[in-house]
Amino acid sequence: MKLWGGRFEDGPSEVFDRFGKSLHFDKELIDADLRGSIAHAKGLATIGVLSADELSRLTTALEQMRDEAKQPGFFDNNTEEDVHTVVISKLKERLGADLGDKIHTGRSRNDQVSLDVRLWLRDRVDDTRRRAEESERQNRGNQEAIQRLLDEISNLANGDLTVRAQVTEHM
Repeated sequence: MKLWGGRFEDGPSEVFDRFGKSLHFDKELIDADLRGSIAHAKGLATIGVLSADELSRLTTALEQMRDEAKQPGFFDNNTEEDVHTVVISKLKERLGADLGDKIHTGRSRNDQVSLDVRLWLRDRVDDTRRRAEESERQNRGNQEAIQRLLDEISNLANGDLTVRAQVTEHM
């Protein structure tokens, strides 16, 4: 699906076409794009743009895509220009053009990209925070184990030959 070019007699040059494609690196945004689309669909239903049935069909299709996108071949042989057009193309295949196009109501491409990047960044920050907390917990355990061992060695060095040093798996 081409996003632009309806007024031109010829298509873009091959160089420009390659330059405009971002699917190879914005695949990372697929989950954020799908989550954002689900939230947007719920908002459209709240204001009456989508019926309850349309919302159900859209969210089911988008949730299925979330599961499918985790599989290695999801993007294979895809000629779409970016992750957003992949999602729309797959929605239209599954639900028809009328319902597939409704997901764009009240939402520009810039809104969509901005939300996707913010959701993706928030996920990365949350993941980094979790890893830092886990690393801190492990470091604290290692420091405690080292301190216990040093205390035992110190007692040995002070002549207490009854001390039995223990190396545990805490480290």
